[in-house]
Amino acid sequence: MERKVKVTFLPYNRTVEVQPGTDLLTAAVLAGVGITSSCAGEGVCGRCKVIVKEGKIDTEPSGRISKEEKEKGVVLACRTTVHSDVVVEVPPSSRLEKASILTEEAKVTRLAGTYLPGVEVKEEVELKERFIFFHSPLSTKVFLKIPPPTLEDNISDLERIYREIRKKFDIPLMQTGLANVRKLGRLLRESNWEVTALLGKRNGTTEIVLIEPGDTSAKNYGIALDVGTTTIVAQLVNLNT
Repeated sequence: MERKVKVTFLPYNRTVEVQPGTDLLTAAVLAGVGITSSCAGEGVCGRCKVIVKEGKIDTEPSGRISKEEKEKGVVLACRTTVHSDVVVEVPPSSRLEKASILTEEAKVTRLAGTYLPGVEVKEEVELKERFIFFHSPLSTKVFLKIPPPTLEDNISDLERIYREIRKKFDIPLMQTGLANVRKLGRLLRESNWEVTALLGKRNGTTEIVLIEPGDTSAKNYGIALDVGTTTIVAQLVNLNT
C-alpha cells in the first residue's frame, strides 16, 4: 500500500493523513476544515481557493485563478491533488465559518411567549460586530413530574399532562396524536410519573409530538438545512442552545 501523505491546514494547524492523489477539498473535509465550495467540488464556482505553502501537488488549470494568484501559489482545492506532505493556507475568503456576523442596523423578529406568532421588536437594534439572536426554537422539550391520580384529583392522564405544561408555559390550546394517548397510561406508571414532553408548533396550536420516560430534556436536536442552487448543506443543531 502506498505511503500516506500529511496535509496541514493553516491557520487551523490541523493535519490529516490521506492517500497520494487525494484532492485538497476532500482532505479538508477529513481534517474538519470548512472550505467554501458552492459547486460541490466541480471546479466551476472558484470559491475554494487555497494557497499551497509547501509540498508537491498537481493542479488543473482554471480560469478562476488569475496570473497574480497563480504566482502566489493559489489553487482550487477541488482541482488540486497532493503527492507529498503539504502545507496549505485557507484565506479568509474561502473559509466556511459556522456563523456570520451582522454589522448593520436591523429590525429583528422573535416569538412572543413560547409558541405564539412572531412579533416585531419595536426598538432599533444596532449590531456592532456581535451576534444578535433570540432563542426560540419551533420545538422544545419540557420535563414533567405528574401528580398521580387520587379520589379528589381524578382527571385523565392526558389532562394531567396538559395541566403540568400550562404551569410552565402560557399555552391555551394543545393537542396530541392518538399514538401518544394509547401508550400514555402505561408510560406514566412505568416511569413513576416522570416524563419529558416534546412540544411543537402546528397550525396555531401547540402539539405534544412525543412523550418519553424520565428526563430527556437535555437531548433536543434538530437539523438545519440550507438548500442552494447546486448544493444542500445540513447541520445537526442543539435546540437547547
